[in-house]
Amino acid sequence: MSEAIKLKVLPQFPAKLTGRAGVDVTKQNGEFLLDLDYSDFPVIGSMPAGATYVLIYDPSTKSYLQIPITLLGGGGGIPEAPVDSVVYGRRNATWTPLGAYITDAPNDGQLYGRKNLAWSLVPDADTAIAAKAVRYDAAQALSTAQQKQARQNIGVDNGFFYADRNGVDQTGLTANSYNKITFNNETKDANGWYDPATARFTPQLAGYYAFQMSVNGNNGSGGTSVQAAIYKNGSLARAGNYSATGSNNNSNLACSIPMNGTTDYIEGWAFLPTGVTSILGPVTQTFLTGYRVGDL
Repeated sequence: MSEAIKLKVLPQFPAKLTGRAGVDVTKQNGEFLLDLDYSDFPVIGSMPAGATYVLIYDPSTKSYLQIPITLLGGGGGIPEAPVDSVVYGRRNATWTPLGAYITDAPNDGQLYGRKNLAWSLVPDADTAIAAKAVRYDAAQALSTAQQKQARQNIGVDNGFFYADRNGVDQTGLTANSYNKITFNNETKDANGWYDPATARFTPQLAGYYAFQMSVNGNNGSGGTSVQAAIYKNGSLARAGNYSATGSNNNSNLACSIPMNGTTDYIEGWAFLPTGVTSILGPVTQTFLTGYRVGDL
């Protein structure tokens, strides 16, 4: 619609009314009917300066109300937005293209959301899970080192190790004293924390570790057996059982020890009674093993 103003009203008629050009008057059942077509009214090309009013008839009070014509949308009212393909919004009493502030999201069938003043792709749940998962066939193709790292990442291995003497006796030890046992045959070391050259286990993840040790040796001259022991950082931490009557020549030890995950280490030791200077090496009776069982 143009800025031109067209107004159609329903006036009250006198008893006698004569029709003229542009006005059709008929009388039906004693009533006068006035027919004014929309095109019968003159067009106001522009609104005059200053306040302009119109009269609105109220049938209930049979009176006219004078109101500013701006309330009808003409003159000083809000103009129409430009007629083009752009989407407009009102800002500072003027029409402003909305595209100047927020561009439309990419038209590619994907779901987008606003982030940092830009459109960001919102992946669906299946896509998000797939991005963090490893397919079964891909997992089977991992190298040994990659599989080992994967097990460590989910805490399956927990630093498990197992070492023995591979059936070889350890000789040249000192009787009536604690002696370090060299468990130099490493059969399992999940995380590489056990060093068979030094016979030390130095875990790199803090927590409590469970250890089991078994030592087999000849009884002493007084019948006393060997006694298993675990040293932590060079000092006695736990000691196992022993026999003072010669009824058993094997000593066992099971315990848990807190480790700081950096510098703490443990070693297997044994107390040899009087007259004994060697440890027997059967793999079923002389060994050291351990693994992580919980947080500190």
